Amino acid sequence: MQRTALRVLATALVVAAQLLTTGQAAAQAVSLTTTIWLPGPNSAGLSTLSGTVDQPQSATTAQLSGWVVDTTAQGWSGIDTVQVWNGLMDAGGQQLSTAVLQLNRPDVATSLGNPYYASSGFSANVPSSTFASGNILYIYAHTPDKGWWYQQVLSSGAAAGYMAGPRLDLETPTTLATVHSNQAYTIRGTAYDPLADPSKTTGVDRVQVYLNGDRKTGIYIGDATLGLYDKFSQQAGRGDAGFQLTFQPDSWMSSPIDNQIIQLTVYAHSSVTGSESSVRQSIIISVP
Repeated sequence: MQRTALRVLATALVVAAQLLTTGQAAAQAVSLTTTIWLPGPNSAGLSTLSGTVDQPQSATTAQLSGWVVDTTAQGWSGIDTVQVWNGLMDAGGQQLSTAVLQLNRPDVATSLGNPYYASSGFSANVPSSTFASGNILYIYAHTPDKGWWYQQVLSSGAAAGYMAGPRLDLETPTTLATVHSNQAYTIRGTAYDPLADPSKTTGVDRVQVYLNGDRKTGIYIGDATLGLYDKFSQQAGRGDAGFQLTFQPDSWMSSPIDNQIIQLTVYAHSSVTGSESSVRQSIIISVP
């Protein structure tokens, strides 16, 4: 089953590239770039999702469409919900739309050799300024067995004067994860700049972590170790984009309170553009 899923995933990547480079896409004034599927709330196991977002017809379109499948599903596409968010679902983002599912995509079914993928299409209404303002969108897909997974969509419309910072994803801790005050805990994630040449560099030269707040209000606990292998970013050709930092809360907080909810903020700096991205996560401090 795993080998079959991997073969389907590999084929799907080729299909996605073909669908994004058709003559229709080449004529657009706006270009969308999608990333790998990463774990969201209640996700389980490894990612077996495949799919992409279609290129919009213009920079002022109010509709976002694409296709997505769970390659391990039997007898259907495996996806029961697709939502569009303007930020991370569990880190302050807001839902923009719920997509209509099971739209006809015979091209996907033919290319992947699975007739059930003919109903893998989705379509969602989004603000008309979405693609013209350089927004970053998050496409969340839900499977009954594996929870939520998301794909980041970067817009590089001709009308956009916006430069996105590095791609930054926090894998652990998850939202409201329990961290014991007197035990070492390892923060893990991925960070890379999509503009960087993957054969040479990740494009990120610094990842900093702040406890109990952000850079202005929190406690700086160190720079993360960079250049580590990461199985999720490997799918995007960025296998060395992993980072990690191990810390112990009571080494930085003098009197932590049991079951206290605090903010953990991570910053990633781009060596390509000098821009910076940040992710904030809520965790629970447990005191023995």
